[in-house]
Amino acid sequence: MRLPTAARPASEHVTHCLLDAQGAVLSAAEGTRRLYAASTIKLHVLWAALRACGAPAR
Repeated sequence: MRLPTAARPASEHVTHCLLDAQGAVLSAAEGTRRLYAASTIKLHVLWAALRACGAPAR
């Protein structure tokens, strides 16, 4: 069974920006490129699904 997904992006990017406890950059590769955080989006989808199922808010 195939699951419906979004179209494959035209290009792919791998970036990182590692900070120390004070916020100083320890290591970065394209660290200023703006991308959405996929895990953050997943949390919003989970929250919406739980609300749709009637799960109590905590």
